[in-house]
Amino acid sequence: MSVEQAMPAAQPPPRSNAARDLAFRFAPRYRVVWLALAALIILCLVSKPAVFHTDSLTLITALAGVLAIASAGQLLVIMSGGIDLSVPSVMTLAAGIIVHHTNAHNGQLMGAIILALVVSAGIGLLNGLLIAVAKLNAVIVTLAMAGAIAGVTLLWLGTSFSNSGNVPANLASFCSKHVGFLSLVGIVALVLVVALALIMRTTRVGRSYIAAGTNRVAAEIIGIRVTWYEIAGYVFAGVLYGVAGIFLAGLLTSPDATVGSAYQLTTIIAVALGGAALNGGPASLIGTMAGCAFLSLLSQYLQTSNFSAGVSGVTNGVVLVVAVAMVTAGSGGRLQRWVSLPSQLARRRTNGGSAAG
Repeated sequence: MSVEQAMPAAQPPPRSNAARDLAFRFAPRYRVVWLALAALIILCLVSKPAVFHTDSLTLITALAGVLAIASAGQLLVIMSGGIDLSVPSVMTLAAGIIVHHTNAHNGQLMGAIILALVVSAGIGLLNGLLIAVAKLNAVIVTLAMAGAIAGVTLLWLGTSFSNSGNVPANLASFCSKHVGFLSLVGIVALVLVVALALIMRTTRVGRSYIAAGTNRVAAEIIGIRVTWYEIAGYVFAGVLYGVAGIFLAGLLTSPDATVGSAYQLTTIIAVALGGAALNGGPASLIGTMAGCAFLSLLSQYLQTSNFSAGVSGVTNGVVLVVAVAMVTAGSGGRLQRWVSLPSQLARRRTNGGSAAG
């Protein structure tokens, strides 16, 4: 037997605990959105560099911020195993309350913001009670709630919300501010999402919430009050929808009864892009925010390229289907093999070279 045959093939060094932890937290289904975002950035740089002009980036980061806040609420609901179709109606109602109760006067802005958030939280509480306590279907409850809120909004606030139809100047001024090319709304959204991600990862409450959505029966066995966490998720989601609606109203300055209509599907797409399984369990808030950046950049690219609204709608549908397919593949391990293929080939070449040497 030759020396080369007697020597075992070189094995890759074992991964450290830190590397294993990183691989677990940054699973393949969470990497897809970053690869998609990088590919879209390259596409824009090559074919539509105007997308990256300062004014365009400020608009993109502002809209991505609004979408990220609303999507964070949707993600909380999805992590608990539900889904919320009342997002656009809650956002529209919050925007309408700001316009109606201020009538463009700065002095009444804070009271209107508090009222909008309290009403949004109340809607979330009602959703939570009907779904978690009464055990009604989440799709039916939130879809019915969306229709009821839309009707109440028209009866209470009308189509233009007030005589002026405008938000107070202070809110419009705040939402128009930016630091460099970053919108202040986008910065606030980033801070909110990061803070929420830290709470979910590092606190007992956050870990219990994740456990309640991952395995309801096991969570109840170890003493987690699953029903209370599910209700709290809907309440906090409602507050986030209200915040998103207020910021959206400030960006548009003259919102109407259709202001939130685009956010029913886009929040679900952003959550799916971020790698969340739509049947509940752990998810990535930061990945969801990356999904919001992807969707906002894609929308700006399509508008800059003069594509019609119909093309945008078809594109959003395709993105949702692909995102869900990727998450499903990642959960089953097929995406893991696809994403790790380059590193596997590199290790084989290394092992082959070592054995031959």
